[in-house]
Amino acid sequence: MARNIFRKRLSRNKIRERFDILNRQHQYDAGSELETNVDIGLLYEKMDLLPTKQKEALILFEISGFALKEIQEIQGDSLSAVKLRLSRGREKLKELLSDTVIKL
Repeated sequence: MARNIFRKRLSRNKIRERFDILNRQHQYDAGSELETNVDIGLLYEKMDLLPTKQKEALILFEISGFALKEIQEIQGDSLSAVKLRLSRGREKLKELLSDTVIKL
């Protein structure tokens, strides 16, 4: 049990490191436009509004490139739960982002 907890924490730390690296690359890319940085910042801001497991699943799958089976193992849920989480997370994120565009 302790080994599983350790492996899970280690895995999450690696994920955070990958996410931070991607975030820094987008922020400091010399060729990036200010508009792109604003878009990425807005995306991360809206992702923070998602439930934790949805956000985690989206980051793992869409940004970090983890397989569904790997996400299932990390989150400790069924494969169908992970797929549902990804689907609902994408829909909610689209909704949140479209609300922002309409308000602008």
